[in-house]
Amino acid sequence: MLFRIKKKPGWDSKKKRFNSRLSQLTPREREVLVFIAKRLPPKLIARKLSVSKNAIDVYRVNILKKMKTRTVGQLIAQAVCCVLVEIEVEQ
Repeated sequence: MLFRIKKKPGWDSKKKRFNSRLSQLTPREREVLVFIAKRLPPKLIARKLSVSKNAIDVYRVNILKKMKTRTVGQLIAQAVCCVLVEIEVEQ
């Protein structure tokens, strides 16, 4: 089961802003963003990408700055709303 998100007024402008900010990320930062949005812990992300956990922490901070968000929760919400990541819900 996937959540369906209803479009609200201003949706298109938010999506354009998100995509504009997303284009500022490096390919590696985009890759890390997808893992973060899927709620994987930093240690597991580091293992999957063959880098240190500290490197993932640095990527996370850079992503938050470039995406102009303060928390990982806001970042995930943007990624989900702009269909960067689909949420699957187990029943």
